[in-house]
Amino acid sequence: MKYRKNLLFMTGRPSKYKPEYCNVAIKLMKKGHSKQSVAGRLGISRDTLYEWCRTYPDFSDTIKVGEMMSYAYWEELGMKAMMGKVKGFRPSFWIFTMKARFGWRDNSPVRSLEDDIGKLERELVPNKLQITMAQIIKKYSQPHQVPVIS
Repeated sequence: MKYRKNLLFMTGRPSKYKPEYCNVAIKLMKKGHSKQSVAGRLGISRDTLYEWCRTYPDFSDTIKVGEMMSYAYWEELGMKAMMGKVKGFRPSFWIFTMKARFGWRDNSPVRSLEDDIGKLERELVPNKLQITMAQIIKKYSQPHQVPVIS
């Protein structure tokens, strides 16, 4: 990160930043609040919050830890709800929140057998072999000819 090296030559109005804002941020984020929510509670814009993260290393570290605490709050809420301990829990809202805030996604890629064969050829089968995985599958997927003994 890029930090201001010499604060003597700063121009513009003085920052509203106070070290006690670190405590405020942790208290809010521990309860599941987002960075934007912290900015709103501090009465600053999102841009100012990000500027403070670039300028004040302690605040930056606090926000990073707070994000993990917020994630832990929401994940724990979901686990409690799965055990029936959260009254009025709405799973679809919780899933949407986890996807929107924490990058969760559905893990159901559509693949074909050809994709899997190509992947195996690239990753597992050395280039020196004369036969490819596709040839092996083709050979063994056909009905076998049983010799007739007369």
